[in-house]
Amino acid sequence: MQKALTPGGSKQQSDSFHLKEPSLNLKNNEIILIQKSLVKQQGNKQAVSEELGISRSTLWRKIEEYGL
Repeated sequence: MQKALTPGGSKQQSDSFHLKEPSLNLKNNEIILIQKSLVKQQGNKQAVSEELGISRSTLWRKIEEYGL
């Protein structure tokens, strides 16, 4: 059972409080990172590949493979 803070600062027990575990699925995380980088870099694939530490050809392949 977890303890949660109420607005007044006192602790109450809460059975429903659970931290969501991050996905460990490599493909899903790769897609998310590429999408976020594409937005951040405004579609500049050279900048995206540099930010992600992969070659442009690898980035293009992943974009095609994942339908981005």
